[in-house]
Amino acid sequence: MTHNVVQELTLTPSCVLSLLNSKVVAPKWLTEVIHQGTGGNPSSGLEQHFELPDTSFFFPVVSTALPTTLSSINVWNTGKSRRGVLDDYRFIIFTCASERVEDFQSVVSLSGGGYEFFPVDSGRVRLHRRLSADKDKRKKVIVVDDEVKTSVAPDTWNELIDEAKSYVSSPPSFSFLPLNDLKRFELTFCSRERVLETVVVGEPSVLSHNLGLHQFFWYIPIRGLIYTRSSTMDG
Repeated sequence: MTHNVVQELTLTPSCVLSLLNSKVVAPKWLTEVIHQGTGGNPSSGLEQHFELPDTSFFFPVVSTALPTTLSSINVWNTGKSRRGVLDDYRFIIFTCASERVEDFQSVVSLSGGGYEFFPVDSGRVRLHRRLSADKDKRKKVIVVDDEVKTSVAPDTWNELIDEAKSYVSSPPSFSFLPLNDLKRFELTFCSRERVLETVVVGEPSVLSHNLGLHQFFWYIPIRGLIYTRSSTMDG
């Protein structure tokens, strides 16, 4: 696909994937293609030079539902590559059985991030085995959202969060490990929207910034690690 026609720009996996994969254009661009191709303008580039209309004149509008940090067209139409913006991260994406995550998976992959899925109904024991066996040296991020949270019982969800938080507790529990091994236990949380926002803006700092738009946790740096405490998910 070379062009993707969208009515407006939204913070959804399919829309962000289009930014990575193709040129995003408004419906008027397709109208212009048809107009030129049917002879509506005999001197047009399509008939004379086999050139499609310039997409820069047909960029979609930004959804009014987006927060102010994403409301400017310049944020979306930067002209710079978004590939590689997630190179330093590996994502453990919490999922539930009823959802489709192919587009979100592709966004992470094309942006350079590593990823794997963890079904939340698998339970705490399986999550423990997965995290304790992780050898990837990139920063670990558990990706969560409200739909996944509500797909399991509150007790199950709290057990998963407690297990994940055990890998970022205070440093004394890891005091017998050298500093380079401590980094293996650096683990943070974010929403899927934060990942998408990072790709749109094209800056890794958006992902790590602690005053973002979609807060699930607050962060306190402790000797190079990050201690997390849920503000909305522990109850």
